[in-house]
Amino acid sequence: MSLSHKWIQPILAWTPALLMMGLLFWISANETPNFARTRFFGQDKMFHACAYFGLACLYLRGLIWGGRTPSKTLLFLAIAGASLYGATDEYHQSWVPERVMGWEDWCADTLGASMLLLAQRPVLGILARERKRYP
Repeated sequence: MSLSHKWIQPILAWTPALLMMGLLFWISANETPNFARTRFFGQDKMFHACAYFGLACLYLRGLIWGGRTPSKTLLFLAIAGASLYGATDEYHQSWVPERVMGWEDWCADTLGASMLLLAQRPVLGILARERKRYP
């Protein structure tokens, strides 16, 4: 399928990020899942970091698929976007029974998103191969 239609490209670019945001919202709107209950120190922070690293990667994907050339600015926009979503998600949790808003969780979200700086070369390589496959 050709992605030349102007309305298809933005949908395909941002759908994975929107799905991830929806998943994170759904998780934080419900009781803590059993797999995320603390079994060892820092386990929940690792889940936060991994989830928001993934979200930052998907934001970067959306920005690049939007026709922009990969740059440090896009990396920082993806990281800032994921961090901002983490902050709003923590605020959202303050309204959910049995959940609490925690600055430590937001720091783990931001740290995870920031890991994109360390992983930028392989992530950009994956995104470049994906764009070649789906021009």
